Amino acid sequence: MKGPGGLNGILLLLAGGVLLPGQGCSTQGVAIQEYDSLLLPPAKASSFEPLRYGDRSLRYPWLYRQFEGTGIDWFFVNLFGIDPGPFRVRRPLDFARRRLQVMGEARTPKEIEEAALRLMLAALQDPWRLNRMTALQSLENVALRIGPGGPPPPGVSKEPPRPPSLDRAFRARLKQERAGGGWKSLQDAVRKTFLSALTDPREEVRVQALQGTYDLWGVKGLRTAILVHDRWGPPVWSPNLIRKAAYLCQGALPEEARDRRDGPSLFDILHDWVTKLPVPELVMNCRKAVSSILGGPPVYDTSFFEKWWEEETGALHRSSGEKGRKGS
Repeated sequence: MKGPGGLNGILLLLAGGVLLPGQGCSTQGVAIQEYDSLLLPPAKASSFEPLRYGDRSLRYPWLYRQFEGTGIDWFFVNLFGIDPGPFRVRRPLDFARRRLQVMGEARTPKEIEEAALRLMLAALQDPWRLNRMTALQSLENVALRIGPGGPPPPGVSKEPPRPPSLDRAFRARLKQERAGGGWKSLQDAVRKTFLSALTDPREEVRVQALQGTYDLWGVKGLRTAILVHDRWGPPVWSPNLIRKAAYLCQGALPEEARDRRDGPSLFDILHDWVTKLPVPELVMNCRKAVSSILGGPPVYDTSFFEKWWEEETGALHRSSGEKGRKGS
């Protein structure tokens, strides 16, 4: 990701307005034009330099913006030769957030390619937590539109999740695959973006990343996300994240909750929380999740869960013993 072809390179391209020509007056084109022109060049030659916004954006005059995306704006812009000019932006971060929301509505292959590049950058490097959350939401919408691809690999990763490399080589592959109707490189980059966001310093962003991972890849993605956060996120789980994780676990089937490939299962995690969490409300959330996975009404009785866990571990030991005898 280092060097002029890496993340710094794409920031310079966006901030310099290189991608402005040819955007037209579509809603997507205008949003990208206004967003790109608000960006400033990175202050340092670092792959992980936060995005910086100025206080001016290239915008069409107010009257033309009233017809944005209708075709009428395109007609008048071309008829009178109107070009966008620098307009003062009072709240740059909020201005950028509204453009990130619009990018989530990208539909044509070209729009999806250009929107996704910006959304991945903002999801990991925007200085405002609300913008990072918005970028993740919009990126999820785009990924659902093209198909999210296979879930992230199951289990605990041996290294911290790495953000996607958005260098020149990646962008070239993206264009080539788009021309052929495929999105493999983008799908892989989206997975890396969501897993990387699980290590964000702000709780709200991590909650959004957990929700998005579940929305895109279901229970398999959820288990990987929980294990990634447990291994590489903040040392202490926040109550809101536990609450969200327990709620999402309710959608798992028993066989999914027992999956122990390369790490603890969802049942292992929920049992650990039930027995160790000091907050009664969170313990009840986890017990409700277990009850839902087992297919019954919510149960909160301690003796029920002690018996359930004894049966679960007994079945696990019997299964391990049978595999050992077959292998001998």
